[in-house]
Amino acid sequence: MNAHERYFARILFRNKVLESKGMEFQRFFVEVMSSANPNFRNPKPHGKKGDGKCDGYDVKTGQFYQVYAPEKPAEPKQITKAATKLKEAFEGLLKEWGTFTEVKEFFFVYNDLFWGGVYPEIDRHLSELREKHGVPCLLFLSKDLYKVFETLDADAKANCLQCLIPESTVSNSMVSFEALNEVIEHIVALPYIPSKPGSIVLNPEFLRKIEFNALTQPVADLLKRGAYQVGALNRYFELDTDLKVILQQKFSGLYEEGKQKITSASPEQSDELFFYIFEKACPEHPKKYFGDAVEVLMSYYFECCDIFEPPKTTLFD
Repeated sequence: MNAHERYFARILFRNKVLESKGMEFQRFFVEVMSSANPNFRNPKPHGKKGDGKCDGYDVKTGQFYQVYAPEKPAEPKQITKAATKLKEAFEGLLKEWGTFTEVKEFFFVYNDLFWGGVYPEIDRHLSELREKHGVPCLLFLSKDLYKVFETLDADAKANCLQCLIPESTVSNSMVSFEALNEVIEHIVALPYIPSKPGSIVLNPEFLRKIEFNALTQPVADLLKRGAYQVGALNRYFELDTDLKVILQQKFSGLYEEGKQKITSASPEQSDELFFYIFEKACPEHPKKYFGDAVEVLMSYYFECCDIFEPPKTTLFD
């Protein structure tokens, strides 16, 4: 993977973490850790004891993991709840697992949604447990999971994300009708979210709109690459003219949904929104030709102003 493709993967990873709560985040954590480490195991719950307070462990190193992914991890009451949970989890783990294996290190995995703050209450509980039981107890945040994710190859990253990571290199191959057909069927099946009322401004200056929406150069290149193949999409629409309107509604709805979910004030917010739509529009099993088709569709509806904002031309726009 080159620098641009690693950037795309990072944005997709960040969006995945921001969207994932509870069991969904736990499954993603297990997928990443299992892909990176052949010795990682995820115990299956059974009977009254469940998983024995263990969400994953390394059979060779004796490292154990407990995952917690609340809705609002930065709220004081959630931090207090997390601190209480980690104590219960660790002592329950020692009771269930310590009888037949050595717990050499314990990680409390906390999906902080990349908040990046400090958690004194959690750290204090980890320190107390470390002193009491003589086992290193550490906090494992979203950024730590990303470090593991970064060690994976391109295919493993795509499998974990369940989304294709676009290639940044220019391809001479034309997008196929088969790919468009599968991708369009997937998008049409998505729930319809009505877009905000208002007229659609057609055909703004493509490059000016990219700049106005603060999209980075690597993402701009994906849109440009898709725009070069819009002719194939127009030919596809000739076979079913109703699809153009249906897809307009779907993409506009995904854009409005993305604006509600991608609320970070990071300089990459527009790129995060782009990949939110890309990931939702891409069928679940990552294949390159799906990504090519999604790029063409996003370019088409980007130019028509169904996704992202049209550049303002006057003070009154």
